Amino acid sequence: MKITKLLIGLMIFIALAFNALALVEIDSPNSAATYYVGLPITFQAHVADIENPFYIWEFEEGVYESGSEAEYIYSTPGEKTATIAVNSNDQTVAVDTITFNVVNRPGVSVFIDFPFENSVLFQNQQYTFTGRAIGFFFDDYFWKIDGNVISGTSTAYSFSELGIHTIQFTAMKNGEFMGGKQIEVNVISNSVNQAPVITSFSPINNPTITLGNSQLFTVNADDEDPLTYTWKLDNTEVGTNSNTYTYTSSSLGAFNVEVSVSDGISSVSKSWVLTVEEEEEDDGNEEPDSLYLSIEDLDIKVDSKTDTNVQDGETISREAVPGSTVTLKLKIKNTGELEINDVSIKATLESIDDGDDVEEENNEFDLKEGKSRSDSITLNIPYEVDEGTYDLKIHVEGEDEDNDLHEIDWSLNLAVEKEKHKIIIYKAELGSETLECVKTTNLNLEILNIGQEEEDAKIVVYNKVLGIDFIEDGITLSEDPFSDESGYNKIIKIKLSESFKEGIYPISIKVYRDDELEDEKELSLIVSKCAIEEVSETSSNNKIDITKVPVKIKEKTAEESNIGLIAAFSLGILLVVVLAFYLINFLVKKR
Repeated sequence: MKITKLLIGLMIFIALAFNALALVEIDSPNSAATYYVGLPITFQAHVADIENPFYIWEFEEGVYESGSEAEYIYSTPGEKTATIAVNSNDQTVAVDTITFNVVNRPGVSVFIDFPFENSVLFQNQQYTFTGRAIGFFFDDYFWKIDGNVISGTSTAYSFSELGIHTIQFTAMKNGEFMGGKQIEVNVISNSVNQAPVITSFSPINNPTITLGNSQLFTVNADDEDPLTYTWKLDNTEVGTNSNTYTYTSSSLGAFNVEVSVSDGISSVSKSWVLTVEEEEEDDGNEEPDSLYLSIEDLDIKVDSKTDTNVQDGETISREAVPGSTVTLKLKIKNTGELEINDVSIKATLESIDDGDDVEEENNEFDLKEGKSRSDSITLNIPYEVDEGTYDLKIHVEGEDEDNDLHEIDWSLNLAVEKEKHKIIIYKAELGSETLECVKTTNLNLEILNIGQEEEDAKIVVYNKVLGIDFIEDGITLSEDPFSDESGYNKIIKIKLSESFKEGIYPISIKVYRDDELEDEKELSLIVSKCAIEEVSETSSNNKIDITKVPVKIKEKTAEESNIGLIAAFSLGILLVVVLAFYLINFLVKKR
């Protein structure tokens, strides 16, 4: 194979060197046409005024065939380039190429779930490759990796050579290629050290505290090797080998806090500017009773992660994402000597919903003197939101027995981060989840781009038994969360026959970005028997029950009709045989 390839390269070089290229024309395939995976493509070429021409086709890298006419079947889609090289008596070389497009069979979609396109993989490390296909009931699958052909939808494989590798995955039916997928991955040496990666840190922004107070700094990092942490305050090492450091202020000013995370070879760092200010003096105008309410403890849970003992003015260490649930668990204490009534708690995320606030308020309660009570408030981050840091305000108030108002206000910061690519199924619901007498319903579907970049999406809705095989590709979704173009709505009508079999039918809904699965849901459609309608009518003298039972007139099927005809025909033959027997017997006796 390498010798043949070298020969072609040498022939091209000679032809170019001597400027003696003959004119060769490729007659087939047509560059403007589209060809299908699994179907043979005819390749034809001719060259004029050349004695004893010798033709060599190269269909794919390392795949050759000789002759002016040849056939080849591609197992994966994509833009293909075929090359024809011609020589005669080792003196003249003619070369031509043609590029054309090969696509999967209609209705077939093939996916490689892992690895992803342009993934970086490690040399000599085993990975499990997984693929799948939709559109038909396929009976065989195979992988082609580094010239190795492996059957199945998944396979374990490791690369021994560095560099770019091509991976092909193909679905087959009845021995024919129906569709495929081809990607490239980059294999690197796993002996090259990878620097640590900081995955989160707190506070998000540069903090400000008052003199005498403390500030907690936290950093979280990932690496395959053990990590060490070095903290510095104005370039002087402080703290311990830990991912946290607490600074207690003793002087005013601005201070640089820096942490370096190292795996022993490479390191990464994060720094903050901490400002220490004087505490504002009490002007004496505040009523003492206003201090009778206090927030004794505050824990904030963002989705599944909790930041404990949060203090006024801090940035919540857990970042939210579009659609996150933020739950505030507060412990409120009455520090006075009078009962405080109608205590209310209000939490407000300012300007997070396209300039509007998101706020929630709890049910009021009474708080006896010296007592504490815990309560929770939940805020929902909109899916349509800009990335950034938002002010979270907490207001607690109540009145004592003398009708004096007691209140406290805290201000926190909550960071909302968005993934670079993220498409979700925002809504997927059936107009009727159960079909009885009427066998028609609608599937209402909405997808939403909640990532940072504009995306092209594909929707696949499938259930073979229900006859649902919906695919819509090329859906452009804007990255602007407040644009109508960031979402896409679709209504799919489902209509079944009146005699459709009862049962529960799962409907698969998937959304893809660049053939990578982004989100999926499954709905269940229940098909039930149509109930019998009973109507009761009552006269002045008698009670008459009238039951309306559907009457089904059974029509003869084609098979039943055929059986009747065969029976009649057989009876006719039998009668003819009997009559013939009696006629022969009669003639014999007459002799």
